[in-house]
Amino acid sequence: MQMTKHPTTSAPLVRRHYIDGPFGQIHARCHGAGTPLLLLHQAPMTSAQFDHVYAPLAKHGIMAVGIDMPGFGGSDPTPDVPTIGDYAQIIPAVLTAFGLERAALLGITPARSSPQKPPYGFRTWPLP
Repeated sequence: MQMTKHPTTSAPLVRRHYIDGPFGQIHARCHGAGTPLLLLHQAPMTSAQFDHVYAPLAKHGIMAVGIDMPGFGGSDPTPDVPTIGDYAQIIPAVLTAFGLERAALLGITPARSSPQKPPYGFRTWPLP
């Protein structure tokens, strides 16, 4: 993936994408090339929560993809109050849109939440 430079700062741009998903459009930001890493924000944030890590991850050979979960940021909402399962349903659409068969997942959850297994049998692998 070729990096596009910001017109005034010459810094590499974080590219914005809209992906068709199970609840409408999914907004995602992508920066870098290499090992894919999906960044899942905490509620009520957006993928902008990761703005400070896109460039450092890219420098380490990681393609960082920040996703706005349904109902947050630029992503369309679910028809009802979303569940963890609803959030998991958008992952296949994101993988397909970027031509990926698999990716590592990084998610942030409030301390009061219990740990969750990766949804629907998604697997991850160690990052370089």
